[in-house]
Amino acid sequence: MALCLWQRSSLHSAVRLLGALALGVLLLNGPQYWRNLQLSGSPLGYDSAQGDGFFRWRNERPGWKSTVSNALRHLSEQLGARSPGWNQAVYRAVLRAHAALGLDPQDPGTTWRWSRYDAPLNANHEANANNRWHLLLLVAAIALAAFPQRRAGCFTAAGLAAAFLLFCFYLKWQPFLARLELPLFVLAAPLAGMLLESLRPAWLALPVCLLLLANARLPLLENWTRPLRGPHSLWVETRDEAYFNDMGQWNNRASYLQAVGLTARSGATAWA
Repeated sequence: MALCLWQRSSLHSAVRLLGALALGVLLLNGPQYWRNLQLSGSPLGYDSAQGDGFFRWRNERPGWKSTVSNALRHLSEQLGARSPGWNQAVYRAVLRAHAALGLDPQDPGTTWRWSRYDAPLNANHEANANNRWHLLLLVAAIALAAFPQRRAGCFTAAGLAAAFLLFCFYLKWQPFLARLELPLFVLAAPLAGMLLESLRPAWLALPVCLLLLANARLPLLENWTRPLRGPHSLWVETRDEAYFNDMGQWNNRASYLQAVGLTARSGATAWA
């Protein structure tokens, strides 16, 4: 009898927790779901960049093969370093894994149109800057969370792993999706904090923090779209000028500014 009551109580608590989580998701995303539904007929919005199915975001054949392929490619991109030899070694390892599993790393059904999977880069652009040291730290933190006394951390790690696999299951691989994986790193910060808190002696956490801080130097100071130093620094360029740094190859800044000026002078207050 006591066991039955405990099981019912645990089930009731789990249902309440899931209900609270679902409510939180709806509160945060409900307005965006409603906007997408009105615009495209789906709460998730269009499945392609222009809504015509040409540049489609989702995998054409979702399943374990596309999920594993995308996971391998996404993880490898987070390992890009300054050493070309290291980057090529990571790339060859991913190719060997694909070959062993009978997968195609360039499968158009799982790869963004007009792009090709290649060796990881040591990039400092916000679209594809990697988080290799953060990833290695989180791998160690997840290993620590596997211990029975770290039950809360284990649930967090399992949730993050499930979120990453769902990400890989639904979306095609793209060479600039590292920016979309950033929320997972942010959500994993408590796991990293648990790992640093467990280090003994405690001062060992300091060099780890300094390493992570130093790793942010190039993306912060020398980001080629919005750096903090140099001739295109945010302290020098105006906001309107910085908008076009990422798309300079199209050389259309003047036409955009002209269109904005004409719209402003027209006196229009809303689109028809």
